[in-house]
Amino acid sequence: MQTPQNSLQIRADSFRADDLYIEHNERPKKKPSIEETSFSKFFTDHMLIIEHSEELGGWLSPKIQPYAPITILPCSHVLHYATAAFEGMKAYYCNKDGSVRLFRPEMNMARFKSSLDRLCLPSFSTEQLLECIKKLIDLDREWVPQAEGYSVYLRPFAYDDSPTLGLSPPSLSKIVVIMSPSAPYFSEGI
Repeated sequence: MQTPQNSLQIRADSFRADDLYIEHNERPKKKPSIEETSFSKFFTDHMLIIEHSEELGGWLSPKIQPYAPITILPCSHVLHYATAAFEGMKAYYCNKDGSVRLFRPEMNMARFKSSLDRLCLPSFSTEQLLECIKKLIDLDREWVPQAEGYSVYLRPFAYDDSPTLGLSPPSLSKIVVIMSPSAPYFSEGI
């Protein structure tokens, strides 16, 4: 894990989980009770952000930071050309051993990478993104509901943040991962 003094690493091929910098949320939010938990109503204390800059030469160090609004310029490509993609993942608390487990994360990563490839967004290592996501889950593991059928929903998304109206390959793009405790989709079961 990086410290603020050496947190910026630039890598042409892909970011690395070993370069991850964590900024802890000094004002943690109140976690919802099981009764309050529903899909996408509450969000965990932290989020993962990874930037790619053509000007700087590639992927910047991944960063986990407090959950907060993201800034997008009015001319950003994503607003004009809809160059964005998302994936949905779930992590579950395991009563047997107290671990938090992801359900088929390699499949999610493959779909996410395929979507980004179609949008001509920069390529990355799915293994490295998954390692960063696991560190995010570990940091906010208290948000994972410990009730049968409940989970934490993870939403990795990426977008072209190039600051120009002209149609061009992405010069600036971001991958962001947010998490939300989630109740079972079907409250009565299937």
